[in-house]
Amino acid sequence: MLKTYQAAGLTPTQATEVSQAKPVPVQTLEPSSKGTTQTTSVIGLVLLFTMLTQYNTWILIGVMQEKSSRVVEVLLATVRPIQLLGGKVLGIGLVALAQATLIVSFALIVGAAVGSDLLHGSAPLVLVSQLLWLVLGYAFYCWVYAAGGSTAERQDQVQTLALPLSIPILLGYIFSITVVSSGHADLFYKILAYLPPTAPFCMPVLVGLNQVTWWQFLASVLITIAGTFGMAIFAARIYRRAVLRTGGRVRMRELIARRAH
Repeated sequence: MLKTYQAAGLTPTQATEVSQAKPVPVQTLEPSSKGTTQTTSVIGLVLLFTMLTQYNTWILIGVMQEKSSRVVEVLLATVRPIQLLGGKVLGIGLVALAQATLIVSFALIVGAAVGSDLLHGSAPLVLVSQLLWLVLGYAFYCWVYAAGGSTAERQDQVQTLALPLSIPILLGYIFSITVVSSGHADLFYKILAYLPPTAPFCMPVLVGLNQVTWWQFLASVLITIAGTFGMAIFAARIYRRAVLRTGGRVRMRELIARRAH
């Protein structure tokens, strides 16, 4: 060591000071789970938005095609309207759930194989939450789109209906992406997490941000389930009154006025 000091051109006094110097504290960098949770939330939101719009559009088109081809008249001769409608939304819903489960399972398997930190921290909880809200979101919106499809009988009418029906989905998605990016949820966003049209997007984000308790999560689930039952009853009535009416698009105000009489 002394030869090293001499080679560096240090005087004996300087060499003594260097040898008696305290070591500089070194802190290792620890990976934060915030980035992982944020990435998981964004991926989940994109998956949720894509699947809700895709499968609910299938329902919208499917109901319209049955009505326009008059197949529904034959089917309603043997089954009740609610049975026909329920079978359609259940069948497509099972396909959506199977696809989402397959995607999530594949992601977890690949993550475990490559040693990704997606499986650490709160990311698995966010994934499970998003899968649950995919089911609840589809359960709510499938009735909305089915009722909308029963009022149309041409492709151009379906395109006209698709945009207004998807507005709550777009709002929930855009607000959620913004909150995930900022990492802060205001009061308005937390209120949206309890409304059935936007809860499927907002509540999983709050879970990822650790800004919701278990009882708040459960309350949002129960409110959404209750809203789904109410929407199913309303959609079944609209479907029953509109699916056999042909000759043009059925206006919602006409169905409501008919109910009033």
